Amino acid sequence: MSDTATEDSEKDAPSVIEFGGETYMADSEYCETKLNVTQRTSSKYDKLGQPFLMIGGVKYRPLNACAEFWASRIVRKQPKRVARKYSARVAV
Repeated sequence: MSDTATEDSEKDAPSVIEFGGETYMADSEYCETKLNVTQRTSSKYDKLGQPFLMIGGVKYRPLNACAEFWASRIVRKQPKRVARKYSARVAV
């Protein structure tokens, strides 16, 4: 399948599909509006578990599942522990 055939199928396909209680957005639109990255960059995250669904040769992203995927990747660093200052005891 050539790139032009894929582009044609994306143009004809709806950009948003709703079924099964989930909203699916076409990958091209999802990358532009939600992630602000290219499709090539987004496809790297597929290997890390970013969910997608292929329907009729068009890749769709489930919005809720993708939000959960990105939320699970947030890293919160623990604050550095403040060392206690040593105070010498003076004998009275």
